[in-house]
Amino acid sequence: MKKFIFSAILSIGFLLINAQEDPYKATGTLLFHEYVEAKEAFVLVSDANLRDKPSTKATVVAQLPIATKVQILERTTDSLTLNGFRAPWFKVEANGKVGYLWSGILTTVAIASQEQSTDGIMFLGGISSYNEKDYKLTLQVRAAKDGKELAKLEFPSVADLGYEMSISLKGGIFENVKQVLSVEATFGACDYAQGDYLVFFTEGGKLVKQLETISSSSAGAGYASETYLLPSDKGGITGHVLVTDDMAATEEVTKKNGEVDFKVKDQKLKITLHRWTGAKLEKVFSR
Repeated sequence: MKKFIFSAILSIGFLLINAQEDPYKATGTLLFHEYVEAKEAFVLVSDANLRDKPSTKATVVAQLPIATKVQILERTTDSLTLNGFRAPWFKVEANGKVGYLWSGILTTVAIASQEQSTDGIMFLGGISSYNEKDYKLTLQVRAAKDGKELAKLEFPSVADLGYEMSISLKGGIFENVKQVLSVEATFGACDYAQGDYLVFFTEGGKLVKQLETISSSSAGAGYASETYLLPSDKGGITGHVLVTDDMAATEEVTKKNGEVDFKVKDQKLKITLHRWTGAKLEKVFSR
C-alpha cells in the first residue's frame, strides 16, 4: 500500500503537465444550435424513422439502424420538443433514401473502437433529456455494432444545455473491461462547470459510469479543477486511477505598465487514489 501511495504522490506532477491531445477522440457540438453547420451525423437510436416530411405524423420512408451515417442536406425551420428540449428537423440522405429526421436523435459525437476486443464497435454520445425548470441535463452513451445496439447508459451532467460533448477511447486498461471511455461535457464559457465522466464498457457488454470529475472557473474569483490519471497515462499506476483536486482563489492585480492580471492565492491540492477491484473503483487513499 505504501508503494502505491508513494507512486501516487510522484504522479501529481505528471498529471498536471501531461495534457496531450488524444488521437482517439470524437468531439461535436449539439446539432440543434443555430451556428452548427455539420455535413454529416450518425443515428443515435435504434430504428430511427426517416419520414417524407418534418413531422412525427408523416409517412415513414425507411427505418435507419443505430450508428447509420447520414448526409445533412438541409436544416428546416420546423422543430419538435421531446424529452424537455427543442430541436429542428433535418433533411438528410442515408442509404440512398432522402427524408427527414429530428436532430435530437442525431449526433456528431461518434467514434469506432480499434481495440482487438471491441473492433468495429461504435460509441455514440448525446442528450437523453433536459429539465429546463431545474436546469438538469441527462447525457447518454450508446455502444453499437452492425446496426444493433449493444448497451446504453444515461447519467446526469453538470453542464448546461448549450455545450460540446466528446468521447475519448482509452483502451482496455483494466481487468474485465473491454474499453475505457472518457466522456466530457462542457458549456465552453467561464462560470459554467465542465464534467469528465469515466465510463467502462465491460466484458459483460455493459456501459457503467465509474467516476466523474468536475472543473469550473470564474473570471477573477478562482477555479476548481479535478483531473484523473489513468494507468495508460504517463506516471499512471497499474490498476488504479489517481484524481487530483486543484482549487484556488484569484485576485486582480495591476502591473506597472497598467495591464491587469490575476494572482493565485489560497491554493489547495488534494489527491485521491482509486483501486480497480475487477468490478468497481474503490477509494483506497485520500490526502
